[in-house]
Amino acid sequence: MKHLKMLGLAVVAAAALMAFVGAGTASATKLCKDSACAEDYPAETEIKSSLSGSAILETIGGVTLDTCSGGEVNGKTPATEGEPLSGNISALTWEGCTRTTDTTVNGSLAIKRVLVENENKELVPNGNGTVTGSGSSVTVNGIFGTSCVYGTGTNTPLGTLVGGNPATITINALVPRTVANALCPAETRWTASYTVTSPKPLFIG
Repeated sequence: MKHLKMLGLAVVAAAALMAFVGAGTASATKLCKDSACAEDYPAETEIKSSLSGSAILETIGGVTLDTCSGGEVNGKTPATEGEPLSGNISALTWEGCTRTTDTTVNGSLAIKRVLVENENKELVPNGNGTVTGSGSSVTVNGIFGTSCVYGTGTNTPLGTLVGGNPATITINALVPRTVANALCPAETRWTASYTVTSPKPLFIG
């Protein structure tokens, strides 16, 4: 009887573990074709986004250091899902800038779905996601007569991806100086808005 009881407990524990694993897989972030996430995009889907308006780099005190009127942020997701869902940046470009601006290291981006409470008090995705960046490096020339290098460390909060057709990415991020230079502000703010040109539609589920 004792052995049977122990076997029963083991079966219950195994079932609970399988349920947990299954729940973890089901709750991972995905790129979806609709707000309900009835159909998701496959692995190796390339997200392409184009700057809308201006990208502005400024000091914490509000002094504008650089303004760009064009550019792209592109990258692929190697998996169909993840928590968060991350991928390397294939292009991080700047155009029409008031100062010469060059990306030296593309880095990576990660998206994590946003959960909201529904009428049944359950947490469900709302089609949007938070965006973080890691390992990017951008050089801006001519700031206070010198070149300043700014970038993302590990999981730097960047902004929000709002699902739709098209989806949009809003950036409002504190970006630190990554190469020591006393003439460069130690921390800056990067603000920008990007329109996702592919895939369309795009929702985070």
